[in-house]
Amino acid sequence: MSNKILLTIPEAAALLNISRASTEALIKSKQLPVVRIGRSIRLHIDTVSAFAKTGTENKTTHGAPLNELWQGRGSQHEPRTRDLSLT
Repeated sequence: MSNKILLTIPEAAALLNISRASTEALIKSKQLPVVRIGRSIRLHIDTVSAFAKTGTENKTTHGAPLNELWQGRGSQHEPRTRDLSLT
């Protein structure tokens, strides 16, 4: 996990030293915000690190919707707007 910015759920679970199921529960309860890329779910390394230190998410842009993060990047593609949350 040397230079990675986005982590998979198993990578975040390993970093937090908890199970994948516990990590998914934190995501479902919105304690850990995620970045969605298509059908993939990723967690920002800074958010996971902040959660590990404080037990709560870091209130930065890492929890912002993708459309806010993509503004000004010159992308020709718009992010999907439908809800893909874990249920």
